[in-house]
Amino acid sequence: MSKEKHYNQYVERFSIHDKNKIQEFLSLDKIYSNQKNYKKKANMLLDYESKRKKGEKSTKEIVYAVSLRVMLPKHLSLVIKHDIVKNFMLKIHPKIKDLLYLYHFIKIGNGEYVDIILFERQIYKHIHYENKLYIRDMYIDKVTGRTCSKNSPNAVHRCQKGKPKLDKNGNVIKEARFISPKKYRYLNYHDHRDEEIKKKNFNNLIDRLKKCLVRAVSKLSLSNYLYYTLRRKKFDVGDKTKRLKAYMFNNVINHINLRLREIQNTFHYRGLYWDRNESWRHFERIFFSLNRILENGSVKFGKQSLRLDTKSDNSIANLRSALNIFEKIADDKIKEFYHTEFYDFEFDKYVM
Repeated sequence: MSKEKHYNQYVERFSIHDKNKIQEFLSLDKIYSNQKNYKKKANMLLDYESKRKKGEKSTKEIVYAVSLRVMLPKHLSLVIKHDIVKNFMLKIHPKIKDLLYLYHFIKIGNGEYVDIILFERQIYKHIHYENKLYIRDMYIDKVTGRTCSKNSPNAVHRCQKGKPKLDKNGNVIKEARFISPKKYRYLNYHDHRDEEIKKKNFNNLIDRLKKCLVRAVSKLSLSNYLYYTLRRKKFDVGDKTKRLKAYMFNNVINHINLRLREIQNTFHYRGLYWDRNESWRHFERIFFSLNRILENGSVKFGKQSLRLDTKSDNSIANLRSALNIFEKIADDKIKEFYHTEFYDFEFDKYVM
């Protein structure tokens, strides 16, 4: 399971390897879907995945579907919640409208969430006839006529993986399909043995999902606007030094978040020099570049790397220096954004 949690923002994603978990989800009250007959279709997809053959050497578990848990703004009507889910999924990719997904609204503590299960294969509305393909390379021993390895001295390459099969008359063999043979992996990230690369790829996916959620919510309800905010640190009540570090850290983050919020508020009613969509992408690049610095836990100062960690043996003096550098980086980026994207920059110098 992997998740990312920020103030006002929460996205959790994991792959489902146990089909019983999906069956349990289907048995809950008030399950919704983007398609009719969703229980029948879900069982078709589960049955299809269960019967697929995996290689003898494969160590990967079957992935039946992908699950998301997403935080929603509080006190929304049910209609608005449905619209947010629909727009959120379409923002991930327009093709998702053709894939079956299930969702269920829940409350945990004071928070409101939606649990979503997305199947990654499409059930066709009409029978698809596709070329029947060879699933592996095959070599024949030209002397014995039996299958052999490609390294055999008498090996003849009989058929190639991915090439269509032919009948005795040379015509391509067609096969009927009700379910897409390939998966649409819009909620996956590239897996890698290097944990740092794997974490970076996952964070990129989470960033993209957060952007989709913010756009979906903002489009439907400006009064419940979901702001991009940098994450603050929790206070460690039992440790005075850590508590002081968290207080220092949060003061800087609060200041930067205030300026980021001002940009987001201003963005909706001020004039722009350039294209509105490109300006918003510019802002998102700034936000996620700052967010990535916090996730990496350090800032560059000349040839040094100063840590932003509040829980390690990092000294208060070093943390203060790192926070000052980080705040200057943020201020420079925000000023550059205003200077590039908004009118009346001279006025903004005095009011911000």
